[in-house]
Amino acid sequence: MTYVLIRNGEVVTFPYTLAQLRKDNPQTSFPKKIPDALAETFGLYPVTVVDRPAHQVGTVAERDAVPLLIAGEWVLGWSQRAKSE
Repeated sequence: MTYVLIRNGEVVTFPYTLAQLRKDNPQTSFPKKIPDALAETFGLYPVTVVDRPAHQVGTVAERDAVPLLIAGEWVLGWSQRAKSE
């Protein structure tokens, strides 16, 4: 699972792991499996990774650097740009 750390609605760190959450909060006792609802109280949200788009002649698909909040979910998508010569 891929996660993003959010503060005040902005991406602070991406990607972010559950191991980092434990390290950043050493005084907190987390269960072995951290439920998403608990992670969210620390600003950590799961990220849905979109499949690579179909190839289009003359373009290059590049994975976005950070996820975007779309319909209440953090989504990491793709951008397409014209292929340089």
